[in-house]
Amino acid sequence: MFLDNILASHYRKKFIANCVNTDTERMKGDIYPDDVEVIKDVPYRADKAEQHLLDFYLPEGYSFEQDEKKTAFLLMHGGALVYGFKELDKAFGMKLAKVSGLPVINMNYTLLPGGDLKNLIGEIKSAIDFVAGEKGIEKIHTIGDSSGGYLALLVAMIMRDAEIRKDLGISFEKDVECLSSNMVCGSTKVFRRTFPGIYFEGKKKELPDYIYDLTLLTERDTFPYCNFMSGDKDFLDKDNTLLSEKLRELGKPHYFELFKTTSEERQMYHVFSIAHPEWPESDKFIQTVAEYAKG
Repeated sequence: MFLDNILASHYRKKFIANCVNTDTERMKGDIYPDDVEVIKDVPYRADKAEQHLLDFYLPEGYSFEQDEKKTAFLLMHGGALVYGFKELDKAFGMKLAKVSGLPVINMNYTLLPGGDLKNLIGEIKSAIDFVAGEKGIEKIHTIGDSSGGYLALLVAMIMRDAEIRKDLGISFEKDVECLSSNMVCGSTKVFRRTFPGIYFEGKKKELPDYIYDLTLLTERDTFPYCNFMSGDKDFLDKDNTLLSEKLRELGKPHYFELFKTTSEERQMYHVFSIAHPEWPESDKFIQTVAEYAKG
C-alpha cells in the first residue's frame, strides 16, 4: 500500500501539471453569453474558504423570488477529484443557464487528498442545503464532466436513496428532490489502488463497493433518469457505452449519444463539450439536457 501511495502521488502530480497546461491555454478562448448574469464566489459554508464558494448563472430576467419551479442545475467540475475549480466549467454552465432558462449553480469543493470522499460529499450536501435555505431551491438536476459526472450520478443517488444516505452517514437539512443526473464524458468506475480511488477513504476501507462502481446501482428503483454523452476520441467512451447498454437491458429510459468525429477541427475528445460548448455537438447535448429539465 505504501508503494501504491507513492505511485498515486507521482501520477497525480503529473496529471495536474498536464491539466494546468491544457486548461490555461484553452480557457483563453472561452466564449461567455452576454445575457446571463453571474453572481460569483458566494460562500456556501461559514468558513468562506475558496473550496466552499459557488457561482450562480442566472438566465436573463430570472429571479429566485419570482421563480415558480424552484428548480436548478448543480454543476460539478471534473479533474479526477484531485484537480480543478468551478471556472473550468463557466462557459458550459452559462450556456446551459441560457438555453434551459434555469439557474445553474457551479461549485468548488475540496480536492483529494485534501480530504476523503465522505468529506467531499458532505461539502456538496452543504451546497444543496445552502441553496435550498437561501434561495428556495426545491428540485435539482445534477450535472458534471468526467469525475464531476461521477459526482453528479453519486450525489443523485444519495439524494434519491435512503439506504445510501444511511451507508454514508449523510442527512440533508432541507428536503430537495433530485430529478435527473447529467454527465459529460462521465466516469462511473474508479480503482481502489490508484488515484483518485486510493484517496477515497482511510485505512479502514469501509466504503461500499458501489462507490467504486456506480453501475452496481443501476438495478435500484431509485436510479435517476440520465442524460449522458461521450465522444469517439474520449478515453471513457466504452464506459459510457456500457452504462447505456446496461440501462437498456434493464428497460430504464435514458438518453445517451456517442458523438463521432467528422472533421479535424472538431475532435470528439474527452469533455469536448466543456471546452467547446459552442460546437454543434455540444449544443445538441445541452439542448437535450435543457429540454428534459424544462419538462
